[in-house]
This record gives sequence, C-alpha cells and structure tokens, in this order.
Amino acid sequence: MNFIFYCIVKFITILSSRLKIKFFSKLFNILNNEDQDYFFSYNFRKKFFKKKKLNQKRKSKNKSKISIIIQGPIIRRHNFTLNTINLYLENCSSQIILSTWENELNRDEEKKLKKLGVEVIISKIPEISGPMNLNLQIASTFQGLKLSKKLNNNFSIKTRSDCRIYLKNFELNIFNYFSFFKKTNNLTKFVSTSFTIDKRLYGISDFVMFGKTSDLINYFDNSNIIQKIKNFDDFLKSFKNKKKLFGNVDLKIYPENFLCYNFVKKNISSKIKYNSKDYYKILKKFFLILDNSSLDLFWYKYDHQYEYRDKNFGDIKGNKDAHLSFFNWLNLK
Repeated sequence: MNFIFYCIVKFITILSSRLKIKFFSKLFNILNNEDQDYFFSYNFRKKFFKKKKLNQKRKSKNKSKISIIIQGPIIRRHNFTLNTINLYLENCSSQIILSTWENELNRDEEKKLKKLGVEVIISKIPEISGPMNLNLQIASTFQGLKLSKKLNNNFSIKTRSDCRIYLKNFELNIFNYFSFFKKTNNLTKFVSTSFTIDKRLYGISDFVMFGKTSDLINYFDNSNIIQKIKNFDDFLKSFKNKKKLFGNVDLKIYPENFLCYNFVKKNISSKIKYNSKDYYKILKKFFLILDNSSLDLFWYKYDHQYEYRDKNFGDIKGNKDAHLSFFNWLNLK
C-alpha cells in the first residue's frame, strides 16, 4: 500500500503545474461525489516571484506612511522569505523593512535587496532566546519598528519571515479596515488575525500586527526584557493552585500572551485582571481581528497544507486551541 501511494505521489510530482491542477480537480470532484461525511477542497498559490526593478516613484506612492516589517530568520526552502519580498514589491506601495540576523544573508543578497529599495537591518542574535524564542522576536521586531519611526512612517505592519500575505495592497486594506473601526471606537489600537487563540488569555496573535508605529514600539518594548520574562513566569506560577478560576486554560508563557498582557498592564490598566472576563473586554475595545482568509495569509510551518487551520480548529468542540474569527470578535460583549 505504501509503495502504491509512493508511486502515485511520484507520478504527480512530474506533472506540470497545469496538469497537477487538473488532476486534483478531478480527484476532489470524485471524492465529493462519493457518499462521504465531508466535502473536500483545495487551493494553490504561486511559490516564486521575479525581482522587480526599483520603482523610483515608490516612496511617493506610500501616502499612508506605512512600513511593512518582515522579521526573523531567512527561510531558505523554496527561497521563501526572499520570494515573499519580491511578491510585496509587486503588490504593495509601502516601504519594506527586513529585520534579520547576522549570517542570514550574504553580501550579494543584501546589496540586491537594498538596490530594490528594501531597508535591511542586520542584528546579533540575543544570547538568551527566551521561551519559544520570545526574546528573538522582540529584538528583531523592535529594530524594525525603530527604523520605521526614523523613516517617519506613522503606521507599521509587523509580519514574520515564515508568513506570506498574497492579498494585493494588503497594507492599504488593513489600514482602511483599521480606520473604519477607529471612527466608531477611538480606543482601537491594533489589528491582528484569526491565528489568535480564543481561550488563551491575552493570546493576541503576533504573526501579523498593524497599528501606529509608536504603539507597536511600546508593544514590543525590549527594555529590561529578561527581567520582564522572569516576572511574568513567576506571575503565571502563582496561579497553579487556582485552576478552578481558569478551567482548562494553559497558564504558560507564550510570546503572544506575554506581549499583550504586559502592554495592557503598562499602557491601558494597571488593575487589569488575568481572567477571561477582563481579557474579552480588552480584546473588544483595543484590538481588531481580521480573518486569515481575508488576507490570503499563508504560514509556511506546521500543517501548512491545511487551507483553513484557524477555521478547522474552531470546529472542534471544546478545543482549547480554537481560533478567534472576525465574527467571534464582533459578537464579543
């Protein structure tokens, strides 16, 4: 059976892209016509993008003064990160900033990126990475945001080097989304996506975040970060005998809950409580959630073959990792 499956896979790989699409269309059509419990669908996205010549009018087109920050290590498989930059150069008019680590780019790559108008920041990797590389994310993001501020860009979008947004002019669409809700709720500060875990307290997803550059600098503040991580760890440990208050919520340091809770505590309310009631109030007032599908967001990690991971997780009853959709957020009270 395994040999047959291997042969089928090898056969598919030698097909042209056009024939692959025809093959899967036929396969899924057959599956959906069978008397099964589920309908199956598929999607396909372009992998590679050619470098575009520098558009001299690019800076003048950035009327909304937005920076697109790509932070993290360079993903080399399929030249993912550099192809993402090529895609953004094709689809967006805003300034692109790549914030990565020493030895991630060779000199020729760095030179070519700068020639294309991309701002490149090279930093030393922090000696202490922190839980789930939290300190690495904060360090590279903070450097990108500092440059965005120096460039006088009032707004920034923080993204990761292992993510890619296919929506054309996504930065302007997010800006318009933010501005629309800002008119009805002046407290709104940030846009995040449906990778936000619903039941993870203060678990605002940090994959893609949009906001004023000054607010994001406060959000990713890296001053005295090691002590902050220790304090937050001690804070969570203090709840170990109070599981009745939180049910099955995992009281653990995740980059997203560390960043969100510390920002809220410092900038919104020092009296905020670490419980679902207070968290949802903050979530409704100060954050906006945008569905991954609206951005055509692709995360090249962990089961990336599943098109709607955020939706599928939410369909599992009682799953503590259920994701928060735009409509879930909209219905919060």
